[in-house]
Amino acid sequence: MKLRDYQEICKAKIEANWRKGSHKQLAVMPTGAGKTVLFAALASEFTRKNQGVLVVAHREELIIQAAEKLAAATGIIPGIIKAGYKPNVDAPIQVGSIQTLARRKKYPEANLIIIDEAHHAASNSYRQLIAQYPDAQILGVTATPQRIDGYGFEDLFEKLVVGATTGQLIAEGHLCKFKMIGGFAKLGLFTPKGRDFTIKELERAATKIKAEDVVRCWQDYCFGKKTVVFAVNVSHSQAIAEQFQKNGIAAEHLDGETPTGERKAILERFRTGSTQIISNCGILTEGFDCPDIDVVQCARPTTSISLWLQMLGRALRPAPGKEYAILVDQTDNWYRLGTPDQHRHWSLKPESVDKNSPGVRNCGYCHHVFKPMSARITSKMVWNPQSETFETLLTTPCPNCSKPVTWQLISSSDITPNQEKKEEFDLEVEYREIPSECRFEILEQIVKIRKLGSRFKNLPNREKKFIHSLTELIHQQSDIQLAEIRVALDILEIGFSLREILAHALLVPLCQLAAYNNWYQIERLMKGRTEDIKKLIWDMLPKHYQKKIHQLKKDLAEKPTPSAILSQVTFKVGDLVAAAATDDLKYLWHGVVEEVSDDGSEVFVEWQSSQGTATSSYEIHEASYLRRLFI
Repeated sequence: MKLRDYQEICKAKIEANWRKGSHKQLAVMPTGAGKTVLFAALASEFTRKNQGVLVVAHREELIIQAAEKLAAATGIIPGIIKAGYKPNVDAPIQVGSIQTLARRKKYPEANLIIIDEAHHAASNSYRQLIAQYPDAQILGVTATPQRIDGYGFEDLFEKLVVGATTGQLIAEGHLCKFKMIGGFAKLGLFTPKGRDFTIKELERAATKIKAEDVVRCWQDYCFGKKTVVFAVNVSHSQAIAEQFQKNGIAAEHLDGETPTGERKAILERFRTGSTQIISNCGILTEGFDCPDIDVVQCARPTTSISLWLQMLGRALRPAPGKEYAILVDQTDNWYRLGTPDQHRHWSLKPESVDKNSPGVRNCGYCHHVFKPMSARITSKMVWNPQSETFETLLTTPCPNCSKPVTWQLISSSDITPNQEKKEEFDLEVEYREIPSECRFEILEQIVKIRKLGSRFKNLPNREKKFIHSLTELIHQQSDIQLAEIRVALDILEIGFSLREILAHALLVPLCQLAAYNNWYQIERLMKGRTEDIKKLIWDMLPKHYQKKIHQLKKDLAEKPTPSAILSQVTFKVGDLVAAAATDDLKYLWHGVVEEVSDDGSEVFVEWQSSQGTATSSYEIHEASYLRRLFI
């Protein structure tokens, strides 16, 4: 099995770390990058040396997929450790269910332990597994090494190996291009931080994202395409499948309780095209490969970047005749979590969660904010002489600095989060296609402008506010893209065309600066602008202003250096001060400011400092005279 270049590079990094003594590594590769192929190649190296390999996963689909890839790479039929499968204890490669291993507490001999979908590895069952192999090489593989409780992976892995990014793989053709259809939906949900949505919160979302809306959206944006829908819960998924069927579209439903035989039959019908749409609840996020999926339709909110990228990744695998994938989000996940090709900084270190989230603790040593893991909390009863009562103190190590964090147990809400306050909104769904070149940080600012401007009840005033704020954004963000401005106009519902908003934001001030011969401010205004924006502005610029700007640029090239100009000023000022020619002095001063710097005071300070060494009272008199005039 031949590896691709980026897989070879990742494999070489892992092996180099092993040679340096790093026995526990976490490898990061995007969904669809071939993580299974990578670890199958590593397993092959160990079996050639007669060393045992154990691959661990938490889902049946992942276990079967890994066994097939390992057999293809090594020529060895792996043993499967899972209820319902006949064991093959003599096989040098074993693929096991983490649940079965934890329950049986029988672990096969192995020199290499591979943990598939290792973002789950923080659970106790995986920790117990790792503890059984103190001398083995441990390799976790995942697309998203991130947790939402304020803990990292430093206590499990020593090294992080980051492979190719989604953007790189799309550019190289290993993953397909995509279109993002984003829904601006107000679901009436409080968006939690430090945890995902609860079952009750998701059930509430299901009442907002109706099955009829899911079907209508599919008909509008991806009619006739092979689609996987991710629903809130089982009943929501069933309702979506039924609604598609009512519209004459071949659709089926899957969930965790679907019998294995029926599940395989449904997936086979989907692969062969008999079924066009599968609606599922929490079953097709991992271990499901079907490259000709055209559309992922997300009808459930989440705060988990892992879940979000896993869902979107189902459609990003390339297939013959597939020009691009369509990613439809009927929530605001895309806005909060970004697009799949967005650059992300991965780390083993823990990241603080929102300090206002219920149940979180703040470390008094390093100020890290986290939600304590129940398994790591110890308790002790203490006597409080002040209140003359017995109290329970809870302690857990800080995941960032390992120092003890202690607090008093007042109620069970110290461990279990309270019900959060919810903000009520009407459901307002407006679908927009989000161009792939739009950056999340710009989209975030656009949405903030919309929220602030929406406070104005008067529509003309609201539009004025939007125009003013967008103009400021274009000024401040010199590298803003044309696509981002188009999206802003669409979201803010401004009655300006692209040319009109650019004329308002850039063309008018450019003409004013040209009229005042202010080349330095022209440079500042246009510095960093994209070439397409520069070209558009230049094409809109009247001919006489084009000529003037050309002349200003030409004159600048022929002007003497600032130091030469300053020396001339020093020479002329002497005569002008002696003649008390105030108007001429002012004219000379403003000319120098305009020619040498944008900052007049800087020029004066520079000129004044050059006079600091003066010895004659005449020169000192010149400096003080200018100071009285201009400061």
